[in-house]
Amino acid sequence: MDEFMVMDIEIRTDDPSVLYAAVGNLDSPNKGIYKSEDAGDNWELLTTGLPPFTHDGRITLDMWDEDNDVIVAVIANAFSTVGLYKTTDGGDTWFEMDNKDVASYQGWYAEGALIKPDNQNQILLGGVELFKSTNGGDVFTQMTEYSGPDSELHPDIHDIVANPLDPNKVYILTDGGLFRSSNFGDTYFSCNDGYT
Repeated sequence: MDEFMVMDIEIRTDDPSVLYAAVGNLDSPNKGIYKSEDAGDNWELLTTGLPPFTHDGRITLDMWDEDNDVIVAVIANAFSTVGLYKTTDGGDTWFEMDNKDVASYQGWYAEGALIKPDNQNQILLGGVELFKSTNGGDVFTQMTEYSGPDSELHPDIHDIVANPLDPNKVYILTDGGLFRSSNFGDTYFSCNDGYT
């Protein structure tokens, strides 16, 4: 595969020869979620349950640590969310989760997705603001709302990473720096004055 704007890659930990690539942003061609079962030599476009790949934003992926068949995807237009999708069979079939507009006006730029390492029912998604599900993606609740420099979490999220020693601790990378949550996204504090 020789495609432009591969925005995200996931590699199975139980079989590193299986990879998933999220392709496309703005005016790039051949958008979609692709799967390789031979370490990247050949790729298949995944389509079952997914919308037509006519979006002009990015696709963000996250794979669950305990069962790599479980993957979530945020498909965005440049200024809105197309849909939130999930697979439980390694990408053979997908179904739509809640229809929240996670990406908002940063669908071409901001991104973040994390399935809690020890609980697939808890999912964090980020675009401009942070959203959380506690029921596997059926419902996402907006957890933040930027109201100025004193807001709990700065907007425009660029990654959400779990602490490998404590799945409740997550690090959220934003336009305003690094923030941490010790309760998987319920509350946050800035780490910009010293990473802790």
